Amino acid sequence: MSSAYYAMFHTMCTVCANTLAGYAASFEEPSWRLVYRALDHGNARSRFLNHVEMRRFPDTIRDFGARFVNIQEQRNKADYDPANDFRPTEAARLVEDAADAISRLSRTPRRDLRALSLYLLLRPRRD
Repeated sequence: MSSAYYAMFHTMCTVCANTLAGYAASFEEPSWRLVYRALDHGNARSRFLNHVEMRRFPDTIRDFGARFVNIQEQRNKADYDPANDFRPTEAARLVEDAADAISRLSRTPRRDLRALSLYLLLRPRRD
């Protein structure tokens, strides 16, 4: 469960770093690493759950966001709720679901990925 979630989370970190710090940037460059590490789990979840804002993104991004939230919830249940008894087939299904979402996201136009990265990382002003 954790592997499925973290594959999605680190994909999103990579998307943010690549689109904002540059695809040609090395992961050793401070600016790339700064952007990569900027994504917060809780903020990503709340942004993906904001259905009003998410409507402006294409289906691939909305689908990724919905799967991200679902897999994050399943991961939290598996890691923190001892009453849950997940079967290996359920974990395998989540891994496949995460892989499919990541694959579909990789075919999303760069301008949409950049808009998503900015949406996930920047906080709007409320004045």
